[in-house]
Amino acid sequence: MYGAETKRITMIQTPDSYVGKIVGGRKLNNASLALASAAYSFTKSGGYGEKFVDMVKTLGFGRTSLFNAAKFLQENNVITRNARGGFEVTDPEGAGKGYDEKDFELRDTPFLFYDKATEKSETRTMTATEFNILSRIRRHNFNEKTNCFKGSYASMVHTMAYSEPTIRRAISALIGAGLIVIEHKKRIAHYNELTIKVSEKLIRKKKKERKEAEKTARKQEKNAKPFISADVRNADDRAERERYYARLKDSALRRADKAREKAKKDSRFEEIEKELKELEIELAKDEVFATGKSEAHLARKSALLKERKRVLLKLRIDPDELLPKPYCEKCGDSGYLPNGRACDCFGLHNET
Repeated sequence: MYGAETKRITMIQTPDSYVGKIVGGRKLNNASLALASAAYSFTKSGGYGEKFVDMVKTLGFGRTSLFNAAKFLQENNVITRNARGGFEVTDPEGAGKGYDEKDFELRDTPFLFYDKATEKSETRTMTATEFNILSRIRRHNFNEKTNCFKGSYASMVHTMAYSEPTIRRAISALIGAGLIVIEHKKRIAHYNELTIKVSEKLIRKKKKERKEAEKTARKQEKNAKPFISADVRNADDRAERERYYARLKDSALRRADKAREKAKKDSRFEEIEKELKELEIELAKDEVFATGKSEAHLARKSALLKERKRVLLKLRIDPDELLPKPYCEKCGDSGYLPNGRACDCFGLHNET
């Protein structure tokens, strides 16, 4: 899936309208909620196109659960498959937003974080993980019915696409900063249900401090020499990087779409594509129900792929041209290396 390598920063977002959503006469279960959220998050970047075997690792559910969830959501017109085979939501605008836009100003607001393990404190902005988790918890705090977040670490894993250790570290850091507090912990069966509330008082205070700092900076800029705060510079730099890499991804998608449109002029290519999609469905069924037809399906798929390659070469199209090829192999046009550091390719590529 193009964009899978950027999952750490784009993250799977769960719109509020999906939580407790009634579909087909019942609430979305965890597997359906996770798959619908993944489709929502990647609808505007080519769709959520992982295979079921990869979804198991990403979303944390079994293949049977995800296959049934995909079937249920498609039958109820919540998600659909696009031309590339990826899952997209049928009504992204109607789904609402995964976050409140007001949350984004918190990304650049510094807080005092205390690490209980090292007994050290530092003033810094939130990491992407901390911000994403805080934003999700705040959505529950603003809900008039709940007024708080209730759930387990496992439920966060299913709906946020982070591992449990990552979520635990982020929760611990947010507690150390005084941004959240666990008001209650209740043991239910084999897991702990947590009741978490956000310290809106601290957030309001920090927002006020930041506004005052920005007001002072503007006053200094007006009355003295030009001044740009570090926060503003960092925000501008980050926005510019995001725009740059977004343009690269759009360019890669356009190139792939152009090659695919050229290939579609051959009717045999479209017939092969259609049969390959049908075979993928049959192979997925065989994974779940063990029909014993996988060998025949795989043989047919291999033959179709060879014929597809011949058709494309006849049209002077390299099969790889049908897939978005990132400009930078190191970061995959995400701007960040696997270790989380910024890639040095910024500004080196000219999108066409």
